[in-house]
Amino acid sequence: MKTLNTLFVVLLLIFSLESHAQYDWSNMVRINYSKANAGYIDDIVIRFGNYDGITTTENAYWDVRSLNSQNFIASLKGTASLAIQTRPLNFNSDTVGLRIVSATTGNFQLFFNEFENFKYAKDILIWDLYTNTQQSILQDPNYEFAITIDPASQGYNRFKMIFIAEQLFVTASNVVVNNLPGIAGANVNYSGSAYSKCSPNVHLSYSIPSGSYFPIGTTNVQLTVTDDCGNTMTSDFSVIVNDADAPVFGNVTDVTIQNDPGQCTGSFIPAIPTASDNSGGLIITGIRNDNASLNAPYPKGITLITWKAVDASGNTSTTTQKITVVDAEAPLINPVNMQVDYEPNFENCAYKVQDNAFDPGYIDVCSPVTITNNITNTNSLVGAVFPLGKSTIIWTATDEVGNSSTWSQDINIVSRLSAMIPDVKAIASGADENTIYIGYNPASSLTYNSNTAATYKWSVSSNLSIAGADNLATVKITAPNVSTNPYMLNLIVTNQFGCSASVAKSIKVVDIRCGTKNDKVQVCSPQRVQQCAAVNTSLATNLTKGYKLGYCNSTAKRQSVSEEIKTVIAAYPNPTTGFFVLTLNDIKTGVAELQVIDMMGRVVVNKKLNITQRKEQLSIDLSNRSAGVYTIRVSTQDGMQLTKVVMAQ
Repeated sequence: MKTLNTLFVVLLLIFSLESHAQYDWSNMVRINYSKANAGYIDDIVIRFGNYDGITTTENAYWDVRSLNSQNFIASLKGTASLAIQTRPLNFNSDTVGLRIVSATTGNFQLFFNEFENFKYAKDILIWDLYTNTQQSILQDPNYEFAITIDPASQGYNRFKMIFIAEQLFVTASNVVVNNLPGIAGANVNYSGSAYSKCSPNVHLSYSIPSGSYFPIGTTNVQLTVTDDCGNTMTSDFSVIVNDADAPVFGNVTDVTIQNDPGQCTGSFIPAIPTASDNSGGLIITGIRNDNASLNAPYPKGITLITWKAVDASGNTSTTTQKITVVDAEAPLINPVNMQVDYEPNFENCAYKVQDNAFDPGYIDVCSPVTITNNITNTNSLVGAVFPLGKSTIIWTATDEVGNSSTWSQDINIVSRLSAMIPDVKAIASGADENTIYIGYNPASSLTYNSNTAATYKWSVSSNLSIAGADNLATVKITAPNVSTNPYMLNLIVTNQFGCSASVAKSIKVVDIRCGTKNDKVQVCSPQRVQQCAAVNTSLATNLTKGYKLGYCNSTAKRQSVSEEIKTVIAAYPNPTTGFFVLTLNDIKTGVAELQVIDMMGRVVVNKKLNITQRKEQLSIDLSNRSAGVYTIRVSTQDGMQLTKVVMAQ
């Protein structure tokens, strides 16, 4: 039993019954019992059903905790109990008693709910026998009352509930069908049912005839029922045509785009694909498999867009679009800052690359890159050997999809080795530079020194001779006889890398012998008086005092002596960018030789000339040569004439 704070509610069943067809048993009323300012106390449910086994017998001593039989089910709910009683549905009126025992004094409330679908109840009344008050709970589901010290305010007969049934009953359930395929609706058949308590005949009329065409969605239909007693009742139900057709996408084309310049992504704004549906109202959305926004740049490779179409009924279709971004940008090669020229550092006068200073860099934002050159066929020039002159290297950078770019690299190898023959005198005083005097023994030879390289090779023209070794830094030359041919001293020097340079020196050979026995020599006094002097100590002394060996002027007779070269040559424009004119002034007619020699001693131009007049002009082209200083050498029967020309960039 409950404590004094608990109200016991027991159902007293007072009813009159009639036998009718079975009806929907789901009609019910729930009664919640609570005390003011104390909250919920207890529940009881009265429901009406039409199944077999429903009893109309009530035990006079049933209370909430003892309702545990076929017709009453007691179950704990929180700290109280729930009592359920099922009543027969086929009634005209039914009275159910509520008894209250062992309750404390105070203000209480009965709240009736869950009777909204009680279609067979025309009215439901609560009858307070203590106050002789009746209230329709369909109008007001709350009833407040008080329990006092008066014993009559509680007990077995405080409350009764009176259920008054309708005379005409109608049953019309909602109808749910799918649309016809490809059509925005369907033809729907339906039927309702009705029962009259006073007439065996009922008449059914629908606001929309059965079998009519219904569009997708919900359409309300009203069923009107009349019986022969004049009772009329309506019941509304819905015909629901579900849209079972999913939207259909049109052709969705895959797209291939190129990457944006300098980016590993491509810009693309996809167009929303088209779709059709029988009911319309389509909402089409797209989502990328990388979860980025549709208009965001697309990465290199394949990105999938899943398009989703949802119609007004929630039917869904999807399709996939493939966006491919291809790397169409070739790698960028970063050139190397090159020197203008490089000197040989390897054998055979070549240059050997020691490190990766010649190797360019490269950039590709999208793909791995392979770079090679046409010399080593690798990604580096380390170990490559380049000869003298300009070599062109072609670098090729290729990314993983085959895009490639090239860079042309020039390496110019220049030997700065030069050969030099300094001007010398046979004796310190009284002699001209680079002149051998036949007849005066102290001045009958010239000694030259050159210290510009590792090895030396001296040579002379046929009318001179070398005294001693010709492969040392020092060479001594003599003139065994007088010749009309030019007198030349040549030197080839070679450094430790095998680079060579050559130079030539014009030598004058003067026969100064005089006297009947040729035992004296021609000298010119400081007063420019020509003398034939004996070879003795006085001559040596006079040479230190301003006397000079040889003749005082060029017009004096010289026996078998090679004349001094008077020819003047000039080049213009000088400096030049390639083409220039060489002028030969007052040159002796006949055969001559023209040579142009670069800074390494190499002869780059060698021509035989036929001089027909005292003044000649020659056009020379050096435009295919490197910038630098070039020596112009013209050799004639009179000797050699030299000048220089500067080749600008």
